[in-house]
Amino acid sequence: MLISLLPLVSLAMSHALADGGASDELGMTTPRAAQVRLAETLAEADAIYAVSRTGNTITFAVDHDGDALDVAALVDARGQVIEYAIDRIGPARGEPSGLGWLSAELTDALAITRLAVARDGSITATTDDDRSYRLIRTRGANTGVDSRWAAAWDGPS
Repeated sequence: MLISLLPLVSLAMSHALADGGASDELGMTTPRAAQVRLAETLAEADAIYAVSRTGNTITFAVDHDGDALDVAALVDARGQVIEYAIDRIGPARGEPSGLGWLSAELTDALAITRLAVARDGSITATTDDDRSYRLIRTRGANTGVDSRWAAAWDGPS
């Protein structure tokens, strides 16, 4: 039921933007467009600081071109990315980022198709070519490898 309201929410938010709201992009028209845009935004980020979950929304805190952004993905019950939104929240943080390794890992990904939340609250991102990454904080030079290993070890959420 709530999913059917998303187009209305997107329309209302786009009108709010015309009146001076802070969001840059909202309400991708198809899940595939949202998945592609999410991957592009994260791959192009100067820094990715954190990822969090509230209900069915997964939010990434990023810096891009001098701005701090909240990049949000709405997922369905299976974790499929179905909506995308990006909000400018102020100037870039300019601090070391905990998930910066993810940008490099996503440079050749076309889309992030799934964001699955495990029982322990950890989040795994899956790309269109079936690469899975447990979203863990930077541990050193091999965090991308550690992330793929953790996702494979734990299996699908």
